[in-house]
Amino acid sequence: MSAARGRGWPFAVRLAMAMCAAVAVSGLLLIGIYHAAAKSQARITAAQLFESVAQRAAEEVHGSINSGVPAMLTLREAAAVGRLPINDNDALLDVLLGTIRANPGLSWVSYADPAGRFVGVTATEGGKLGTNVSWIKTDGQTHLQEADVLADNSRRTTHTDDHGAYDPRQRKFYTDAVAYPDELCWQEPYMFYGQNLPGVTCSTAVTVGGKPAGVLTIDFTLSALRNRLSTIKLPQDARLFVVTETDKVVAIVDPSLKGGATTLPMLADAAPDVAKLVSQQPDDSSTLLHASVPFVVTAKQNWRVIVVAPAVDFLQNAYRTERMLALSSAGVLGLSLLVAIFLARRVSTPVNQLATTMKKIGGGDLTATADVRGAREFVNLSQTLNKMVADLRDGVRLKHSIGIAMQVQKRLLPECPPKVDGLEIAGYSQYCDETGGDYYDFLIVDPQRPQQLMIVVGDVTGHGIGSALVMASARAVLRDRAGEVGNLATLLDRLNSMVGSDTQGRQFMTMLVGVIDAAERTYRFASAGHDPAIIYRRGCDQFEEIDEAGLPLGVNDDGMYVEAGPVPLEPGDVIIIGTDGVWEAHTTASDELFGRERLRECVRKHAAEGVSAITDAVVQAICDFQEGCPSHDDVTFVVIKVVAPSNGAASLVGVKNE
Repeated sequence: MSAARGRGWPFAVRLAMAMCAAVAVSGLLLIGIYHAAAKSQARITAAQLFESVAQRAAEEVHGSINSGVPAMLTLREAAAVGRLPINDNDALLDVLLGTIRANPGLSWVSYADPAGRFVGVTATEGGKLGTNVSWIKTDGQTHLQEADVLADNSRRTTHTDDHGAYDPRQRKFYTDAVAYPDELCWQEPYMFYGQNLPGVTCSTAVTVGGKPAGVLTIDFTLSALRNRLSTIKLPQDARLFVVTETDKVVAIVDPSLKGGATTLPMLADAAPDVAKLVSQQPDDSSTLLHASVPFVVTAKQNWRVIVVAPAVDFLQNAYRTERMLALSSAGVLGLSLLVAIFLARRVSTPVNQLATTMKKIGGGDLTATADVRGAREFVNLSQTLNKMVADLRDGVRLKHSIGIAMQVQKRLLPECPPKVDGLEIAGYSQYCDETGGDYYDFLIVDPQRPQQLMIVVGDVTGHGIGSALVMASARAVLRDRAGEVGNLATLLDRLNSMVGSDTQGRQFMTMLVGVIDAAERTYRFASAGHDPAIIYRRGCDQFEEIDEAGLPLGVNDDGMYVEAGPVPLEPGDVIIIGTDGVWEAHTTASDELFGRERLRECVRKHAAEGVSAITDAVVQAICDFQEGCPSHDDVTFVVIKVVAPSNGAASLVGVKNE
């Protein structure tokens, strides 16, 4: 299947889009962060401002309410010592007129006695003074006299009524004062009797000679309180409300609100949006900013000051800044687009040149080179690519050479062992690299004595090309000299001289040379530092290892090698000769070795079978032990089994070289 072509937008377009997207996202993020910070700061500023306004409003309410309290307390003290003419209406009216003139914030100052008599003076919003005197007649009806106070302090009667029903003793200001004679009793705002004006009353009990003598009161209308609150400087479009604990509106500062003067509206009726706002949890999405500050009016009454203003009044500067940021982001976005197009062309041209060169290389043209100019990084990249191609050419040549070396080395190992009556013979070799230093061979040295088999197993230190060359040299000398030398020790001496001369002490080789005489059923051998052969005596189920090891080939000019044997053999005996890669095989996960004991058990288990089956069993056991991990050393071994002669018939043998 051919490689799929690249799809999607060109690099230049994607780079431009990426840069523009980065600028756009950064701008939006910056605007969002600024908006959140500005909104939060606006709410903090509004809260601080509203807190200040609310505190000022609370002070004004306290000032308005408490302005007449000292005068009332003075009157109470005067009554207690008999200096207040509570029994002379005209004299009492003169005192009360003097009190109300001295306290412009008051709308009423009055006295009511236990008999139901009421004496009071009032001041209208226009500054006009009046008097009000009433008493309960014997028939239970109330006689009322109202008069205006003239400029010379004389009084002109304006209204009389003999059939009234007003009894001050039934009013809450009177009953509270009587019930709590030592306290100032404040009433929740209510509609004043006969005036239809909302106001607030404060009353206190009067005693004369320690005995209850009536109740003194002071009143002020809520319009007077509103006038005082109107002097507070509020933010643009802000509204101010003073409400009781029951959300009854005491005063409103809102030029746009049309409220009746003869009512005490509930907040939900006077300003539904404000009532809903203060009854809910704070919401950053609200278009209104507000503050609700409670304060103590009297020991038994708590009121609240509510200040409300549109959020936009505090966010105007933030909105202007956001518009400037948006315009700046748009300008940067356009500039980024131009820069992106320029950079994309600077990048895409050398990239396309490199891509063209790499396509040629991918097509097999290892002579192609890249000649990219421009940025230093692209020049370095093209030089690196050219060096890589040169190394690749060398690697291809080297791989080809190694492939040839591997094929040659495989041909140096026996394609199949010779056929010897009375013996079954098999060999196996697996290199961990393309080439290796392990070697085994089977030779019939004397054609006149075909039942004598020479077995050779060797192991050059290391593996790879160098070890393979040493192995090839040793094989050549061995095959050339094997027929001339009768003694195996002498043969190893000559091989030792050759290896020492070729390697100059940089490498050495272990080797075991053995001869099995199938007719005599004997085994003799000589060893150059190689591990001994393992002989399994199937008849008695025992293993033997006979070692006469000398120095490895190439270590010393005089190896002092000795031929050992002959060792007698019996039918059923199995001989296995291998390199250390067999018993030193191990897994990557641990340092545990395959070991000779596992090898012996495998041979014992399969000794009744043919040598091919024994060989396969050993290879499989090593693979199972390694759990699929690659070998780190060459694995080579030969297996010879002594069998009964077959009168000249050839035995089945096998060789596996991998």
